[in-house]
Amino acid sequence: MLHFYEQQTSEKNHELIRETKKLNRIIKEQGTDQAFADIANHFYDKEDVMLVMDRLHLPKTINRKKETASLIKKNQENRALREIEISILQDYIKEQKLSDALTRLANGFHDEKNVMFIMDRLRLSKSIDRKKENVSLIKKNQTLQEQAIKKLNEKIKNIIFSIDTKENVLLTSKIEEERILNKFRSIAPRGFSDAKSLSFIIDKLDFPTWITREKIKEFLIRNNQNFLTKHKLTPMIHSLCDKQALDKVFQQVSLPENLEKEIREWAIKKSWENHYSVIEPHLKKLKEESSKQPVESIEEKTQNYIKQLQNERPNEIEAFLDKNYFKELKEKAKNNPSDHPLQDTSKNKKEHEPNR
Repeated sequence: MLHFYEQQTSEKNHELIRETKKLNRIIKEQGTDQAFADIANHFYDKEDVMLVMDRLHLPKTINRKKETASLIKKNQENRALREIEISILQDYIKEQKLSDALTRLANGFHDEKNVMFIMDRLRLSKSIDRKKENVSLIKKNQTLQEQAIKKLNEKIKNIIFSIDTKENVLLTSKIEEERILNKFRSIAPRGFSDAKSLSFIIDKLDFPTWITREKIKEFLIRNNQNFLTKHKLTPMIHSLCDKQALDKVFQQVSLPENLEKEIREWAIKKSWENHYSVIEPHLKKLKEESSKQPVESIEEKTQNYIKQLQNERPNEIEAFLDKNYFKELKEKAKNNPSDHPLQDTSKNKKEHEPNR
């Protein structure tokens, strides 16, 4: 057992060394941003990120500690989103829709590592040949990536040709650049994609030099996070889940603060609408039933109740009324202390006056 563990550790270390060498080449040829993007969208453990970052040949201007902390967080976000994708695919499998699950996985623009990561964690029937499925899915995803790059490049050409020459001259303007980026965003790939694969596609596109690729990557990754989280939350909302269940998903995903706020508001609104749609028929029914009942005034109800008591318990109700009557007289005496009787009408005065 110890030998097996040592063997596994050794293989992992060799893999990390290979990854580090590859990342150092990327830093030399493409810069630190590209290398950091690769690390952020990998499936490293926290310790592995720290180990890789310690071995990278970074410029002295880079704050290694700060970048390491940022990459650990991004790596955890990427892993969490893949876990959500796995849970969604597992739900398909539970519903006897294995072909649907594999079709979605085949159309996610995933690279080999992402496919392997997801497939290793799916609970599949023993009759499924995982190795064969892995090869098939990796090939389908690679083909899809190539097709997407080709189609998007054709659309980019059309977008560029549709822009006037005058606008091309004014491309230093941030407003113009943003407007053109928005045109691309409308045709960008969506769905069960991962940040690494989306970044790969953007890097392969024939953008003009004035296009900021990082902006498009940021938009697509955010869009993907939004899509996956809502896809996970929707069936939970329909099943009338509570706030704790929703909170658990947000804790798992660890979205950027502004995106989490946006999706939380959406989830709360949808939950309220769904709960109301369930209770609305019952409220309507209760309202209809109450409207059919005869309406009695409070006074009528009170009088009827007193009559009922008088019939059922005449002695008790009479004693109760007498008691309350004398109690009322005592209260009046307290509030109006006088030598004269409380009730001193003119008639009474005449009765008590001596005859003259």
